[in-house]
Amino acid sequence: FPVTIGTDVGGHRIRRINLVNGTFSVDTIAGSGTAASVDGTGTQASFYDPHGITTDGTTLFISEWVGQSIRAVRLSDFQVKTLAGNGNIGYEDNVRRNGLFNFPGSVTTDGNHVYISDDQNHSIRRLEEAET
Repeated sequence: FPVTIGTDVGGHRIRRINLVNGTFSVDTIAGSGTAASVDGTGTQASFYDPHGITTDGTTLFISEWVGQSIRAVRLSDFQVKTLAGNGNIGYEDNVRRNGLFNFPGSVTTDGNHVYISDDQNHSIRRLEEAET
C-alpha cells in the first residue's frame, strides 16, 4: 500500500507513512506529542499512549493504552474525538465517556461496530455507539 497510518505510542501521535515514486515520507496527522487525552483537530489534539488502530475507511479508531479510552480521528479533516472512556481504570459498560477500561489494547471493526481488547479486564468489548 502506498499509504500506511499507525500509532506512535511513546510519541503520543498518529503518523502517516507515504510511499511516492520510491521515496518514503512521514508526517503527523494527529497528536501534539504531549501525553494527554485532548480532543481537537490534527496536531492540536493530544493522545496518551495511542496503542491499537483500525479504520472503517472514513474514521480511524484508536485505543489509548494509558489514557483508558477509545478515540476517533475523522480522516476527512483529522478531527479527534473521545468515544468512550474517561481516563479512569475500571470495568463499566455505559454510554460514551462513562464506560471504563483497564488498558484497552487492540481494536478492530466490522464496519458496524468497534471491538476492543480490554487487556487487564481479560475481555473483548464492543463499542455500541461509534458516532464520529
